[in-house]
Amino acid sequence: MDPLPKVSSEKLDLFLRQAFLKVGLTGPQTDTVVDLLITTSLRGVDTHGIVLAERYIEGVVSGEINKRPRPRVLRSTRSAAVIDGDKAPGAFVATQATRLAISKARKTGIGAVSLVNLTHCGALSYYGMMVAKEKMAAMSYTNSSRFAAPWGGASRVFGTNPLCFAFPNGKENIVFDIATTTGAGQKVVAAVRDGKTIPAGWALDRDGKPTTDPARAMDGILLPFGGHKGYGLMFTSEFYSALLGGGVLSLAGEGRYFQGGFYIQATDIGAFRDYSGYLRDMKRLVRKIRSSKLAEGFEKVYLPGEPELNTRARRSREGIPVDAETWAYFETVSKRLGIPLPTPNR
Repeated sequence: MDPLPKVSSEKLDLFLRQAFLKVGLTGPQTDTVVDLLITTSLRGVDTHGIVLAERYIEGVVSGEINKRPRPRVLRSTRSAAVIDGDKAPGAFVATQATRLAISKARKTGIGAVSLVNLTHCGALSYYGMMVAKEKMAAMSYTNSSRFAAPWGGASRVFGTNPLCFAFPNGKENIVFDIATTTGAGQKVVAAVRDGKTIPAGWALDRDGKPTTDPARAMDGILLPFGGHKGYGLMFTSEFYSALLGGGVLSLAGEGRYFQGGFYIQATDIGAFRDYSGYLRDMKRLVRKIRSSKLAEGFEKVYLPGEPELNTRARRSREGIPVDAETWAYFETVSKRLGIPLPTPNR
């Protein structure tokens, strides 16, 4: 197979900014949405990077994503808030919620914001990294359209219900961002697109039978990772993202733009202890992890999020690979909106 074309992040950034502005997003909305997509692709999380440009652009064009939202605070205390996002571009209003959580944490030690009535907000790591940069620890959850069964079940109740934790670690922070299903929903979509199978244990077909066919999985059910343990975290994500703030439950959600709720919590390390002492202990823990005896078949013990850091460094130099379907969409957008297509690296 021919290698995927690689395009510099700068060229993709310019192209996507022109596209979102052309379809009517404001400058601040565009800045946030494009930064989310480029940052996520640079980190190698291709299921939630530039591939989502098509979903977001078409959502704005169709009106299912509100390009002129009026978010409003439904409830607020010194340390917590609930915001109605008015179907805003998810990245834009989730970024606002994250900034508010950080602001509240500076005043009270812990700040938490629940966001309801929004559209798809992308990779949670984006918001976790925002918090960690402020010398705070992050905890974030979201839910999505029903696609997964509870442990022991064979019908759709939950979304993939991802969660994210992020911890400050000096220059390179530690980020843990996962779906609570064995495989992320977008990975199943990508497998259908690329004509690949999915691993055993990821999904059941519509009759409740195990399948490695991604098309049958799309018509069926995804499974929680780790059996009852993943199911427990899936339930936890549903609580924080929807039940706590009054958002829409996964079981009620359908469609490409659905995001039932979003929860972000920032914990100010300095409210609990001297930050320099914390950082010293974190470095000590990291050294201990890295010096661990290697298990058979492994070449290195990585920190959570470290492979993504390595990918970001490489793609910043070499460019971001663009799959054929996404490239075809970019060609369509280029013609439709009259903006130049980014040129691949040579």
